[in-house]
Amino acid sequence: MFIWRITFIAALVAVLATTASAITLDEVVAKNIEARGGVDKIKSFRSAKVTGIMSTQGGDLSFTRLMKGNIKYRMDMTIQGMSITQAYDGTVAWGIKPMSGNKPEKATDEELKEIAKEADWAGEFIDTESKGYQLELVGSEDLEGSTVYKIKITSRDGDVEHAYIDAITWLMVRKDETSSMGGTPMSVERYYTDYREFEGTQVPMKIEIKYQGQTVMAMTIENIDTETVIPDELFKFPDQK
Repeated sequence: MFIWRITFIAALVAVLATTASAITLDEVVAKNIEARGGVDKIKSFRSAKVTGIMSTQGGDLSFTRLMKGNIKYRMDMTIQGMSITQAYDGTVAWGIKPMSGNKPEKATDEELKEIAKEADWAGEFIDTESKGYQLELVGSEDLEGSTVYKIKITSRDGDVEHAYIDAITWLMVRKDETSSMGGTPMSVERYYTDYREFEGTQVPMKIEIKYQGQTVMAMTIENIDTETVIPDELFKFPDQK
């Protein structure tokens, strides 16, 4: 009986391994989109006001994120009485920082790319080609005891990220990229947890960010409001108003 059980378990593991290796990129992407709520629900997004708390090594700060039309984005943060703003109107990205004299400044090309990605509520798996992305299924691996599928995402500029899709929930649980800090390349890991349903779609309410394997920020979403009217003027560079 003991030998039979060992044999049975070995056979089961072999079947599961074969099944895991046989899955295609299109199937993983389709299952992820379905798990998030489906393409129609995701693309029906119009606008949202998201509020929450960021915990950093320098203390906690409150944030308000405004998103509109899957392209416009604004993040306002307050810490120790100081305010920081990042915004994008679909063309121009800009920001206001205390260390820059609280004057609006246009973003660098690298900052523009990062902010534009934040504005894309739908993500790289929807309208992939028109957004200039190429996807590649790297394979499956173990992530903290769970099987995940690793997808390589290459932008039209050649930037590379890796997304990890849970093989049970089919939701994204991690994304890796290489970012520049002070001119030095650094690996950045984002962990997505505490998914909750929001108007028919699944949204991660907690995001942990690690640099070189060390946690530097944890974001907790406290509220998502889709009823508030958000004027387009809030996204525009001040001298364009």
